[in-house]
Amino acid sequence: MSSDTLYAAALQRLLTVPSSPRLGLERMYGLLDALGNPHCAFKTIHVAGTNGKGSTALFISELLRTENRKIALTTSPHLCSARERIQINGEWVSQHNFIALEEKVYQATLALDDPPTFFERMVAMAFCYFAEQGVDVAVVEVGLGGRLDATNVVAPLVSVVTPVALDHQQFLGPDLTSIAKEKCGIIKPHGVVVSSPQTVEADDVLRTTVQARGAQWLAMDRDFSICSKDQADFTLKGSDFEFQIPALSMIGAHQQQNFAVAVQACLAAGFSLTALQVAEVARTGHWPGRCDVVSHEPLVVVDGAHNPAGVTSLARTLMGTEQWSGRTWCMIAGFARGHDPAEWARAWPPSFKPQMVLAVAPQMPRALPIADIHAGLKEGFKEVRACADLDEAMAIAQEALQPDGAVCVAGSLYLAGEALSKWREIPLDPQFPMF
Repeated sequence: MSSDTLYAAALQRLLTVPSSPRLGLERMYGLLDALGNPHCAFKTIHVAGTNGKGSTALFISELLRTENRKIALTTSPHLCSARERIQINGEWVSQHNFIALEEKVYQATLALDDPPTFFERMVAMAFCYFAEQGVDVAVVEVGLGGRLDATNVVAPLVSVVTPVALDHQQFLGPDLTSIAKEKCGIIKPHGVVVSSPQTVEADDVLRTTVQARGAQWLAMDRDFSICSKDQADFTLKGSDFEFQIPALSMIGAHQQQNFAVAVQACLAAGFSLTALQVAEVARTGHWPGRCDVVSHEPLVVVDGAHNPAGVTSLARTLMGTEQWSGRTWCMIAGFARGHDPAEWARAWPPSFKPQMVLAVAPQMPRALPIADIHAGLKEGFKEVRACADLDEAMAIAQEALQPDGAVCVAGSLYLAGEALSKWREIPLDPQFPMF
């Protein structure tokens, strides 16, 4: 059989197991024990948070790679292919290795009473691959929460907590304090934690957790900060470092914050960084689906913003980016179940006035029904039209665009994956699990 056929079969077997979150570490410890505890074979940096954790994890991995190290990265969810979740030095795991890893993990699950979930198996596959390949450091992004997430089996050099916001309340709790307690569950006794600027509630939880666990805490805007800006360039300064950072390749002021946290995390983990290294990653680091320009004529921007905090960052970027000044935006928005399009729509500032909003349901089993998406978006926007799919929405947008018009696709990382597949011709895996 061809590699494509075997890969499809491996993916199909993964997709037959539970894909909804089942928080808890007992299954993961049992699975890793059956595999010989591969997660103990390499150093890690662990990244949790609500928004920005993927971009921050990417920046950390890129900064560490510049020293010719073998740096691994595991993230979730994937946009187009499950292979994205397992990377070494920016290269996705090959189909051949993915197939072998899936078989290895599958065989280990046969002796377990409680079948591991899709996410748990994918994390185990990543850890096995990293151990086999002898990586120096693995940057590990949390899937959901932190305290009971399947990744929280590592003993990291540094734990990172990016901005905590309301999201996935059905799993993590109803308010910021509850959610922050879950995110801060990755902080280890006597460990090191680096954090982004936080709300008062999350900051209080961080402080309490750090004190209770005797951890060292490096907080942005207290222990390190962006202290001056010259248009897109900025200066990053800490107690024992200072870097002049050129304009980032990733668009948005929030990415400057993510980059700053990534630099501090690398230094806190004991790695040295040169000005040249930092500048190079700033100019080249790219994380797909985050204010990602996939077309210039017309301008099409793809972003995974799916919660109110993400909307705030996206709105600032669309309205505040100099090269997009004066643009009239057409929004294409779609959502997965568990996210509220009405809450998303109401989060946009009154000053953001799109030409129209087009509702689509992402092509995935867990998509929110189009009628619910349309009704929710009407809570925040006057001009909303339901579309059969992304292709129809894009055709309508292009026909209606004003001379200064542009399109933004947002609301779901799954919809972002569809958009990237469409514009960059990346094959889509057949289904998308939640994490």
